[in-house]
Parts: sequence; structure tokens; C-alpha cells
Amino acid sequence: MKVTVVVRFLPPVIDAVGAYAYHLSYALAKRSVQVTLVTSAGQNTLTEHPLIQVRPAVRNWGWLGVGRLLAIIHKGHPDVVSFQYVPHLYGRYGINFGAAVLPLLLRLGLGTTVVTTYHELPGRPPCSVKGILYGIASTVQTALIVFGSTKVVVPVERQGEILRRQYPWAARRIVRIPVGSNIPVHPLKKDAPAHHPPGPFVLGTFGSGHPWLQYETALHILRGLLDSNFQVRLFCIGNIEENNPGYYRRLRQLASVLNLSGFIEWTGPLPPLEVSRRLQSVDVFLALHQTGITARSTAVAAAMAHALPIVTTKGPDADQWLLESGTFIFIDTNDLSGAVGVVAAFLKDAASRKEYGRRALALYQKQLSWEEVGKRFLNEISSSCEFC
Repeated sequence: MKVTVVVRFLPPVIDAVGAYAYHLSYALAKRSVQVTLVTSAGQNTLTEHPLIQVRPAVRNWGWLGVGRLLAIIHKGHPDVVSFQYVPHLYGRYGINFGAAVLPLLLRLGLGTTVVTTYHELPGRPPCSVKGILYGIASTVQTALIVFGSTKVVVPVERQGEILRRQYPWAARRIVRIPVGSNIPVHPLKKDAPAHHPPGPFVLGTFGSGHPWLQYETALHILRGLLDSNFQVRLFCIGNIEENNPGYYRRLRQLASVLNLSGFIEWTGPLPPLEVSRRLQSVDVFLALHQTGITARSTAVAAAMAHALPIVTTKGPDADQWLLESGTFIFIDTNDLSGAVGVVAAFLKDAASRKEYGRRALALYQKQLSWEEVGKRFLNEISSSCEFC
């Protein structure tokens, strides 16, 4: 089987969707699929891979780029095109009708099976003229994606429910496949120090700095633990400053107000090896998603792959299968004193932390490993492709 994966960015560019595309491609290639990755030109990305052909050939992701993409894909004659889609990845404010119409052009123009992974649905627009126009444009783009794709893969149950409700005629083509970890586990050598200071416990967060990860709550939990006489530090892993400079400044100001100088490490951008080393030094991982834990979070997947005990949240978007897995400790971020108490009890109980770390790794291996994700994706594209 020949599969062409289309995505805007690839590693070493720090982009969750690009990393997902690379790991998925590698998982498929290990199952004897001929994989070609088509991505943006001008990237300092890998161009040689023993199992994957990489084509950094697209200079424009608007209408001009669509023509270039169609020519490349037509020349390669793939059985399936895997389109990695997030609205804001391809256009300012998430508006790019050229990218949204690509699946439809591939199906109608080239007769190609198209499986679109819709990583993140558009958010609710603000109540303004611009917001209304954005909402209309987003709705049209989503309809084009759903109508044009042979199948639409979503990582979160809630996303699938929304799309099936909005497009009931397409319900059977919408499937859920979770994401894996974008950070491979790099076992530490026996003489290699983990980034764990002597004595203190270490809390960890990992992400791009989006406010929905509620970093403020992590800072307040840290302050509460220090006030309870815990020796503890916080690693904020990720390039928060560059991705969201305004939010980063507010977090630094809050850290100053809470007198947390010397207790937080803001790592900035790190290569995967260093991220893995930081994760291996964390005692408790905080995944404080505003709308609840989901299988869309590659950061949570990375924590699970590293066998970390995870404290997280419930919410309207939370995946029910994760809530019922018995793998996580839950807190209410609206109850800071209660949250501090839960984390404090967890830090005191080494046996419990070890057990929850074991459960996290077991669930990752069963549901979220790239081997499992690749197998499920291959099953879906095989059932969708008439000529595979």
C-alpha cells in the first residue's frame, strides 16, 4: 500500500501535528506501507529516512499550493492520502479555503481515498461581527473537510460527537483514534544524572503555553505545597515564552507575586532527548486541562509513556474511557486548597505514585503507543481504500 501524508511542518520544527505526522508515518512504514511525507519547502527538516520518503516541496498553502500538492500527489499515485488538518496550521486566524477543499479535490479530481485527521475543531467565536464571519467561515471549512474526506479521524470522543451531530449523513466516516507520544523515551545511562535536584520533589508540566493548560493553578499548587513545608520544585517544560509571550509574562509576574523565585524552571525549547530527561526526573505530572483530560494531548501521552503518575482534571471534553480507566488522580482546579491537599498526599505516598505510574504506562502501551495507533490507522485506511 502507498500512503502520502500531507502536513505543513515536520521535526525538528516544534509542532505537535508535524511530530504526530512523522511518528504515524514511521509506524505505518514499519508495517510495510510505502510512505511519502509532503511538507513545506524551506524547512530545516529531515530529507533522508530509511523507511520514509520526505518531499519538502510546498511553498504556499493557499490556492497556489493546492495546485502544487495535486500535481505531487498525482505523480506519486498513492492509494491513500492522509491529510493532517488543524485550521490555524494552514491560514491566518484558521481561514484557508484552499486547504479545506483539498480532500474534495483529491477525491473528485484524482479519485484518491482521503483520510483527514482533524486534530482540533475550531473554537467558539466571539460575539462580534468578526466573530460571526469567522464562525461562518469555520463552519464552511469543516463541512468541506467532512464532505471531501473518505474518513475523518478525530482523537477525542467529544469531537466525534460534535461532528456526527452536525453532519449525521457522515456519521459512519467519523472515527476516533488517539494520539501517541511525540517524545520517545530515552533511557538514562546509569552514570547520567536526571534533572532532579537533590532532596526536593519535582512537579512537571509540559506544553506550548496555551492558557487552557491552567499554568496559574500549577503555580498556586506549588505555593501551597511550599507553605505546607514541602521541598518541591516545578519544571515548566516547553517553549511557553515564544509561543505565547503575553501569557508567559503574566505567569512570570504571578510567580513573582507568589514568591516562587528559585522554585520554577522554565525550560524553553528543548530537543526530544532533553524533554525525556526532564520528564524522567518528575515525581508528579500536572495535566490541568481546563476542559478535562483527552486523548488529543501529546503531552499527556508523553507523561504516560514515561510512566509518570498524573494529576489531572475532569471537564466537558474529557474522554470517558480515560476517566474510567483508573489511571489518574483528579482534582478540582476551582478548589485550590483541596488540590494542594490531593497533590500533597500523593507526594507523601511513594507506593501510590509508583502504582499510578505503572497504570499510566500500561494504558499507554495498550491504547496510545505508536504501534497501536499505526495498527488502528492502517485498519481504517484499509477498510476505506477500494484498491488497496
